[in-house]
Amino acid sequence: MKSFARTTKLPSISGRAGYMSDPGKQEEIVLESEKVDWQPYVDFEATQHKTNARQNEGREMMVSLPNDWYQLPKDALRNRVDLIAKTTVGKDRDYQWAVHWNKDRTNLHVHIIFSERQRVK
Repeated sequence: MKSFARTTKLPSISGRAGYMSDPGKQEEIVLESEKVDWQPYVDFEATQHKTNARQNEGREMMVSLPNDWYQLPKDALRNRVDLIAKTTVGKDRDYQWAVHWNKDRTNLHVHIIFSERQRVK
């Protein structure tokens, strides 16, 4: 397996959450985490916005996974991917993830979106 991880800024975290979970717009979706209500983060960023520059509502990390993880029971895959997300993002941040295949089914990967801010209470 070729090692790969990429992180990008998200100017619309709720839009990206919908996109990565939409079967009509994504490759084959294998498994998803629970959805997060991103609106409190969107609202906070909008009220704190002081310039005309695009704001950063969160980040997305895409990580390649071993293709043979597809053979794991769903609970085992969920536990492994959630551990990757928690280790990467931290325990005090909200995050959401979705595991996908690429079109050719040669790259099993996870998209993890997260807020850089501590969890909204």
